[in-house]
Amino acid sequence: MGKSICVVGCGYVGLQLALAFQKHIQVYCVDINEARIEAFKKGIDNTGTVAFCNAEEEFKNIKFETDIKAVPTNIDTFIVCVPTPVDETHTPNLTATKSASSSVANVLKKGDLVVFESTVAPFTTEKICVPILEKESGLKCGDDFCVGYSPERLQPGTKGKGILEIVKLVSGYDKTSLERVYKLYNTILPDDMLCCCNTMAEAELSKIMENVNRDVNIALMNYFKLVCDRYGIDYENVFNAAATKFNFNQNVTYGMVGGHCIGVDPYYLIDFCQKDKDFYDEQKDILLTARRINEYMPYYLAKKVHKALGETGEGKVTIVGFTFKEYCSDTRNTKAYDLYKHLLDFGYDVAIYDPKADATEAKILYNVDILQEEMPNNNDCIVFTLNDIELVDFDVDKKLANGGVIVDFKNVLTKKKSIN
Repeated sequence: MGKSICVVGCGYVGLQLALAFQKHIQVYCVDINEARIEAFKKGIDNTGTVAFCNAEEEFKNIKFETDIKAVPTNIDTFIVCVPTPVDETHTPNLTATKSASSSVANVLKKGDLVVFESTVAPFTTEKICVPILEKESGLKCGDDFCVGYSPERLQPGTKGKGILEIVKLVSGYDKTSLERVYKLYNTILPDDMLCCCNTMAEAELSKIMENVNRDVNIALMNYFKLVCDRYGIDYENVFNAAATKFNFNQNVTYGMVGGHCIGVDPYYLIDFCQKDKDFYDEQKDILLTARRINEYMPYYLAKKVHKALGETGEGKVTIVGFTFKEYCSDTRNTKAYDLYKHLLDFGYDVAIYDPKADATEAKILYNVDILQEEMPNNNDCIVFTLNDIELVDFDVDKKLANGGVIVDFKNVLTKKKSIN
């Protein structure tokens, strides 16, 4: 590693990575989002990732650019942290990954290292990214430059875990690449926080396994929630009773599964397996079954609201909590938007209240207006979607119309009361 590195993609992951490395080395951050780059230059973080008390100090060793050709030619390390979403049909979209690979290839030279952090299906780095790098640079991977894969594993939100708090998986195209990737991340993490994978495919599949594990287990708890609601059994009592068993997983419960990891990554493995006709059987696909259950939950919650209002299709409903998870500002792939659409389809006048959400992002992504200053009055129904006590910063009873109802999907009011 030379005297500086380049981080390609400066979102939630790239920014944290840049801040970690800038304590040790000069960092260049490249992102095609001009508004984001300009905001960072001014010390404004719309992602809510970092609290900037002193922008000049926080960014003293970071330079932001919108064009990779603007970074110095002596940089020999590039870390790609671009999004890997799915489209409306849940098909993996590698547009950003391919575009970033092409951009890096245009400035790639002998002796360079390229590391990918984005979540992808097995063999994507080797069979899609490397060929792009080779074709557009005219260089040969393994001979002229090195490639590695080290999946991001950060947990967003004010109560999450950052890059320096989570063991980092590292892998390489070959032995030399692995050694360089290990040395790179060893700059910011000690040996006991680094885990070497034998191949890049192992690291790629490990990242997907992490999130599929949670997705399938949440789907299981969602199924129990459906059973409990159907037959009038208290889910919380059932869960707490089951949790008295020493090996019961108490870390997973029911909920709407959104975001850019758990609600997305399983589709990369589903798509990967579906291409193997001799292996794939939809009837035996536990991943797809889990996804169907979890995708169903926003509609199920909308039906609960509809039933609570007498199935009239009339009235004012306010959704409290629009981010994809508790204690964060990120609205990407939030299932609260699906709930919003279902309620509109039922005919209700729907408002959204979330003082923490990135309202600008939500407007761009979903064309919805999020109320953040004050909770609306005269609600026929208030729906709490997240177990985030900081959302309940108002007198709930005073915000209800006469005869209004509360649908507390995640028991946030009980939690708030117990803390108070």
